[in-house]
Amino acid sequence: MISIAMVPVAFATDGEWNSVRTMGTERPISVVQLRMYSRKEATSTHVFDIEKYLTINKASNRPEKYHPAIPISDVLWLKDIMENSCPNSQVPFDDAIHMLKRKQFPSSYEPYPWKHATPDDKNSCLKSIMARYIYRYKIDQWKLQGVDFVSHPYVPEFDERVGEYFHEREDHGHVLKHVTHSFRNGNIPGIDLGRYVDALKDPSTGLTKQALTGERKQNIPDCERVWSIGVLQFFEKKGYMAEKELTRLIRNWHCAVD
Repeated sequence: MISIAMVPVAFATDGEWNSVRTMGTERPISVVQLRMYSRKEATSTHVFDIEKYLTINKASNRPEKYHPAIPISDVLWLKDIMENSCPNSQVPFDDAIHMLKRKQFPSSYEPYPWKHATPDDKNSCLKSIMARYIYRYKIDQWKLQGVDFVSHPYVPEFDERVGEYFHEREDHGHVLKHVTHSFRNGNIPGIDLGRYVDALKDPSTGLTKQALTGERKQNIPDCERVWSIGVLQFFEKKGYMAEKELTRLIRNWHCAVD
C-alpha cells in the first residue's frame, strides 16, 4: 500500500477466521501477549530458583537470589508471615507462599490455579507467583518506554513510515468478546450481575436475554448491547455506580477503537 502512496492504518477482518493478534512487528501490542510471555518464562524457571528469590538470607537480610521482578517488600512480608503470624510456631514456607499468592488479588476475587482445575501444590504455586511478578514487571518496563499497558489492554504500534498508528482491528473484536465473556461468568470483582438482570427488565435499555447470557458467543452486536448507552443511562438513573463505571469504561473503549 505504501508503494502506491496509500496510508495503511489498520488490518480489518470479521475476526471469525483469524486468531487474535497480540504481537506487532516490533513489540507486543496486547496484555494477552505479555501474559503468554510471563507464563512461558515462569514455566522455564526452576522452582529451586524461585524459592531462593523468596527466601531471606539471615546474614544479609536480603533474598538469597535476586530477581528484578520480585519486590523486596514482598519477600520481607513472606518472612514476617512465616516467623511472626503464629505465636507458638512458624508457618511453613509451603503454606506461606499460598498466602503470598492470595495477597496479590482483591479479597473478592479467587485466583485461578496454575493448572486448570488442579489445586496448587508447592511447585505450581511458586510458578503462579513468579508468572504474576514477571507480568507486572514487563508492564512496568514497557511503560518506561512509553507503552502504557496499565491504562490500555491494547496499544497499537506507531508506523514511522506513514506517521500513523497501525490498528489490528480484529484484535478489538476478540478482546471485546473475551471481556464480555469474563463479565458474564462473574469474573469482574465488585460487579453485581443482578443489576444487569434489572436492566434486562427495562425495555429502554435495549438489553436482550441472548446478549446478557451469551447464547451467541461470537456475536459482536450482542456484546455491544451489554455495554450500550441505554444500559449506561439505566445504571446512572438507579445510582449503580460500580456497574455504571464499568459500562462507561468498556463502552468508551469500544467507541474509541471503532
